Amino acid sequence: MGIDLRIETERGECVAELGDPCNRVNWLLSLGTNDSTFCLQFIDRNGDTVFNSLQLPVLQSEFTGLRSQLTELNLLEAKRVYLEHAAAWPKTALEEVRKNMEPLSLNDLRDHLEEVLRLLSDMKIPHYYARFVGD
Repeated sequence: MGIDLRIETERGECVAELGDPCNRVNWLLSLGTNDSTFCLQFIDRNGDTVFNSLQLPVLQSEFTGLRSQLTELNLLEAKRVYLEHAAAWPKTALEEVRKNMEPLSLNDLRDHLEEVLRLLSDMKIPHYYARFVGD
């Protein structure tokens, strides 16, 4: 499971949604240096994270900044680090990781990033919230 993005009203009604079945938001976050960000560093991969319309410009700016991190070298390094981390997992889990990771491309990540940015740019109404829904 990835991190889905939902645009919600203040009552929690979903007005737009972007699913993430291939875990692309996690990959995007792993390519950037998020420790110095104001919003991205707080996206919980295992829970929900909510941003309001006042935080939106910073969130959009930080996601836009990830474009420059989308390089083949960074993706290869992120994959290497992930496989290194997964090496301690059971063999079947490691094989599943490899199977899911191999087809991941920069174009996949770029397309998903653009969809995230499009959804965030549509969030112009006050009292709308961007909810990132983790596992």
